Amino acid sequence: MRTTKAIFTALERWLHGVSSRLHGCQPAVSFLGRLVHSSSQMLALSFIPAALIGAGLAFGLGICTAFAGDGYKFSYELRVPKNAKFEPLTRFDLVTDSGSSGTRLHLTKRREEGEWVIFADSELVFEDEKRRAMIVSTDGQASQVFRLTLPSRLKPVDWTKWQRPDYTEKTDAGWTFMHDLKKHDRSTNSPPGSFELRFKITESP
Repeated sequence: MRTTKAIFTALERWLHGVSSRLHGCQPAVSFLGRLVHSSSQMLALSFIPAALIGAGLAFGLGICTAFAGDGYKFSYELRVPKNAKFEPLTRFDLVTDSGSSGTRLHLTKRREEGEWVIFADSELVFEDEKRRAMIVSTDGQASQVFRLTLPSRLKPVDWTKWQRPDYTEKTDAGWTFMHDLKKHDRSTNSPPGSFELRFKITESP
């Protein structure tokens, strides 16, 4: 049992690394990441051979690698007050009109600064994306959505000012943002202890 959970955790970490490098594969990578995590939490599925899952991942990602393109590195930091409660499995997702990619809070780089706990990571952004948002999702809570204002023609941008969520949403915020569905249960009132976001853009190595 412990070995199986360790394998699932390793797969989730690997998917996170892959997702930030493959343009055009974000929906598949995001789905596979959620599947791996869900499977690791369900004892009934603990017997699934890890080798079979790994083969499926390699096949799917091998196909979509051919569609990978050059992008810009989107480095972001999300912070919360030290006294705020946050879950290690909280998701940080960069969502666009064409897909999403992201990670979990416990997989990011963490540091403390004054009264804040800061979590840092990076993804890739591309010029053919029409809209973008960072979405913080925790099971049982409304998602926090940060709309991203980037130049229409991408170029390096220094660290922005910290911003609070533009709105929260109780339904699937990633799906509704991706498909530009506006009539949903949203609120512009930021909850106590909400995350704050800042980001910068650099040329991808």
